[in-house]
Amino acid sequence: MSALRTRVEKEMREKNLRTILISSSLPGEGKTTVSLNLALSLAQRDKKVLLIDGDLRNPSLHTNLNILQKDIKIGITDVLKGKEKAGEAIINFEDSNLDLILGRKSTGNASELLSSHRMQEAIDELVDYYDYVIIDTPPAAMMADASVVAAFMDAVLYVIRQDYAKVKYITEGIGLLADSDAHVLGCVLNCAENGFGGYGKYGKYGYGYTKYSPEDE
Repeated sequence: MSALRTRVEKEMREKNLRTILISSSLPGEGKTTVSLNLALSLAQRDKKVLLIDGDLRNPSLHTNLNILQKDIKIGITDVLKGKEKAGEAIINFEDSNLDLILGRKSTGNASELLSSHRMQEAIDELVDYYDYVIIDTPPAAMMADASVVAAFMDAVLYVIRQDYAKVKYITEGIGLLADSDAHVLGCVLNCAENGFGGYGKYGKYGYGYTKYSPEDE
């Protein structure tokens, strides 16, 4: 994870980027784990980081943190529906530099909420207080949620689990995100067992990639 953090931080700094969307092609590729570990790694570097669970249909970030859903009093959906201010939904993680906005319950009109002016307003408000704002979104090849959020973000990071999603789903997901104005940082090859030789090219898009495995933690 340190290699991924270093490369992300370097490019974000050089291009003056602050917000990152993280997605994948299909469920089960480890994008939420990558999102959380990247956020924690950046926070450990004395960066103020906000991690948002942007999967309104199936919020799961809280499970990675052993937080019960019933203990989440205000979630991202409450903010996007205009019931609460974004600042009221923030939870600090273990007195660290990492803050969280979690999902309290699933909703059926996710794309509508994520593409609303309240989403833009929340990001614009929160980015003033953080070095990095990271949003973990649903799989890009399965629904439009990730692509609508990408329109509000500075950068995109795409997680690909080795030998998992078919190429057509990968290219479709990347293509949808590439249509936004967000800068594509690259692809993360997750759970890779083979050796890794640094950044390379990915398909016709030519994105860089880096390897990540839970064993790197």
